[in-house]
Amino acid sequence: MSNTDGMRQTMRNVIFVLLTIYGCHSHEGHDHGNVTAEVLYEWLEVDYTWPNEMTRHKAIDERTFIPANNAIYGIRLFKNKSFVTTPRLKEGVPSTLNFLVQVASTTSVTGYDILLRPYPSWEMQKLGDCNALQLVQNVEIDPLQGYMYIVDIGHTFRNSNSGVKCPAKIIIYDIVNDKEVHRHIFPENVVRKDNNYLNDLVLDYVNGKASFLYITDTLDLKLVVYDIGRDSSYFFHHMESMAPVMQYSNVTIAHEVVRVITGINGIAISPNFTHVYYSAVAGISVYQIPTSVLRNSKGGVKFGDAVRQVGSKPSQGEGMIISKTGNMYFSALSENAIYKWDFSNDSITYGSEGNVKMDSVTLVISNEYMQWVDSLALDDTGYLWFTSSRFQRFFNPYYGHAYMESSYTVWRAFVFDKSYNDFRYVPTQARVVEDYANHVSNCIGNILLVIFVCLFSLSR
Repeated sequence: MSNTDGMRQTMRNVIFVLLTIYGCHSHEGHDHGNVTAEVLYEWLEVDYTWPNEMTRHKAIDERTFIPANNAIYGIRLFKNKSFVTTPRLKEGVPSTLNFLVQVASTTSVTGYDILLRPYPSWEMQKLGDCNALQLVQNVEIDPLQGYMYIVDIGHTFRNSNSGVKCPAKIIIYDIVNDKEVHRHIFPENVVRKDNNYLNDLVLDYVNGKASFLYITDTLDLKLVVYDIGRDSSYFFHHMESMAPVMQYSNVTIAHEVVRVITGINGIAISPNFTHVYYSAVAGISVYQIPTSVLRNSKGGVKFGDAVRQVGSKPSQGEGMIISKTGNMYFSALSENAIYKWDFSNDSITYGSEGNVKMDSVTLVISNEYMQWVDSLALDDTGYLWFTSSRFQRFFNPYYGHAYMESSYTVWRAFVFDKSYNDFRYVPTQARVVEDYANHVSNCIGNILLVIFVCLFSLSR
């Protein structure tokens, strides 16, 4: 191992020691809100499950793998797998869609590392190959069929060394049987290959079957619709609700200001699948549109006549998700926080969801280390998972890893909720007790391991 690799490993070990104690105390003294959050995974720099060490070193030498340029954003869960995206926003990102794996390590204080395994394969990550994945920001999973809906932007973003621009596409992948089911290539008149950033997505169910996919295009300011049954796509454009608001283009996080001039981003759908909600990053307004409008490719009702503002968020945000019980969870970037809107309660107050306003908004959790919460997911045991990426520093050349601060974190907080499209399982109080007992047991084991390693080091 080189001196540089040794120093990096030492830094990772120190961070793990601190965060093991920090995470097992549920961030006592730092969390604010109704729940506490725990750090599940933490990286100073992410790494992958390479075929062998020689391949990894070659990728570093050829700059096809630049560890500092690999950022974790999207997260989705299916059974025992945690899927994460690493968008190709800079050069040196070898894989854009992955799942997390635990790999034995002789240099880590835990005896293992959490690495990213390219999904579905290394072959599907080939840069410049239009049959492979180029840049994936987010995915969605239908738990009923075990299908993953992968939205590929088709080209890498700024500071990347690939000049190839492929058509944007959707790949429907069977997770259970590990095979591709179908792919849809977006026509140029729906998604422009040289001017799109397909960002977030939700599934719409008709009679219990996944029938439509709604995707936000942050760069071209569109809401793109994919009709799954007809294998066709179209879009809606509405400047008033989808464009960035210059008044909110500056986002302040931990006394750092970053300028973000991006439009429609976060998207969520109500559990009865009657309305879709969305908002821009550079903005605080939340808008509602009936799915009856989105499902109609003929445009029977004008989008502008049907869309309406339902309220405002405490600050700019990215990810949002609605639970099966009718709670919308969304990030508030300037507050390092996640809020909850109980729109089911407000729907009763206003008589219907079509008339609802954002009155019942409460703080779920705020933590100084939750910097730039991007993606939110709900599992089938009542936990809200989310990623934080310190994105405000990602394009800033003055920041590196000099302060040994973790850059990318996967968090989990118990909210006693499940995803809008999870029709299978309702959390029970017995499961809550079991999960908490397992968490405490794991924490005690990790703390004892840390103490042992420290004592062993001192004795040498």
